[in-house]
Order: sequence, then structure tokens, then C-alpha cells
Amino acid sequence: MQLAKEKSRWIITHYLEACARKNSRPHSDLSDVQRTALENRYKEAARSYIPRRVAYYHAVTGGSYKRITIRDQKTRWGSCSSKGTLSFSWRLMLAPPAILDYVVVHELCHLTHMNHSPAFWQAVEAVYPDWQNARKWLKEHGCELVL
Repeated sequence: MQLAKEKSRWIITHYLEACARKNSRPHSDLSDVQRTALENRYKEAARSYIPRRVAYYHAVTGGSYKRITIRDQKTRWGSCSSKGTLSFSWRLMLAPPAILDYVVVHELCHLTHMNHSPAFWQAVEAVYPDWQNARKWLKEHGCELVL
């Protein structure tokens, strides 16, 4: 309870910012049928494109993975399991290519650093020096990546 009191200003500020981002999200005029068809096209494109980006950056990051999955993740852009499964949101196809590349590098670096330690961020920066701007872009504009 003491921690909540100490951090109440931070909590309220971030809560209000999240609400503002959610309320400013673009609204689509697509019908459900149109949205589903378009999502399927983007998922298909992601299943082709993202593995190529993974292969490109994997040559630099190292580590080993077993498979890549494309999902409709609501809370994450990507993830890396301890079993070597790399998962990515198809919604990354709606982002600028550099942002998608950042997420790919981020997840590939988890193959050797399964945490967000300073060593992990050094590995990300070695491959993707502009990672901080990409991360900031996702926080500010990620909610816009909808159909």
C-alpha cells in the first residue's frame, strides 16, 4: 500500500496517457467481412515476410530457434519462448518496416539473453542502434496499428 501511495502520481499519469491513446485510436469503416479478409491477407503476408527478416538478422544475432509463429497477440508485438519459438503479431505488417525490424532484433536477442538486462540491450543496440526511437514509436503509435 505504501508503494502505491508513493507512486500514485506516476500510476495516474500513465493510466491517463493509456486512456488517451486508446480513445485516439482510429476507427474503421470496414465491415466484419472486409476486416477479416484484410486481416487474413496481412497474416499471409506476415508468414512470408517476417521469417525473411528473422533470417536476415539471425545471421548477426546468433542463438537458435525452432520455429516462428504469426499470431494476433493483443498485448505483445513479439515474444521468444524458452523452447525457441519466436512469435510475432501480424499487426507489425501495418508498422513502418524499421519498426518491424526492431521487434525482430529484440526477439532474436532474447535467444541469447532471456531477460532485459544491460547485456540484452547492448546486444540489441549492436544490431539495431536506433532501438530506443523504435521502442518509443511503438509505445506512441502501436495502438494505431489496427484495421
